[in-house]
Amino acid sequence: PLGRTSARENKYLWIGPIFNDRLVFLVKKSEERSFNAVENFTNLKVGVQLNAPPQKRLQSFNFTKIDAVYDEGTNAKKLLKGRVDAWYAAERIMMHAIEKEGIDKNAFKIGFVDKELIFYIGASKSLGTLATTWQKALDEMKSDGTYQNIIGAQ
Repeated sequence: PLGRTSARENKYLWIGPIFNDRLVFLVKKSEERSFNAVENFTNLKVGVQLNAPPQKRLQSFNFTKIDAVYDEGTNAKKLLKGRVDAWYAAERIMMHAIEKEGIDKNAFKIGFVDKELIFYIGASKSLGTLATTWQKALDEMKSDGTYQNIIGAQ
C-alpha cells in the first residue's frame, strides 16, 4: 500500500482506501518532556527510514538532526538504547518493526501524532479496467464484513 500524496496522485490508479495510519514521533516511555508540535522535535536526534516519505517530510521542516537508516527495526533498537531521541514513521510500521525485533512495545510511547494517513493500493496505470474490478471487489469485501475481519486481526 502507498500513501496517496499530491506528488504521487497522477502516477497511479488508486484502489482503496485500504487502511488508515498516522505519522507519529515515538519516544521512550521514560521520556518526561511533553510535545505538542512537530517543532518540539527539531533540536532532537530523530530516527527515520532512509529516503522514505517521513525523512522527506522532516527535511521540509528543516530538521538537521535526522538519523536515517535502511530499516525501521534499527530505529526501534536505536531508540530503545537512547542513540536517537525520537523515531518518526507510520505507527503501524513502527509496531511491526518493534514486534519483529522482539522488543516490548511498552518500552515506548507516542510523543506526538503529526499527521493522519490513508493508504491505497497504487496500481500501474496500465492495469486499466482491472483496477475497477479490484476496487469493486474491495468495496464488496467491505460491505459483507470480510474486510473488517481481515483488518480487525491486526
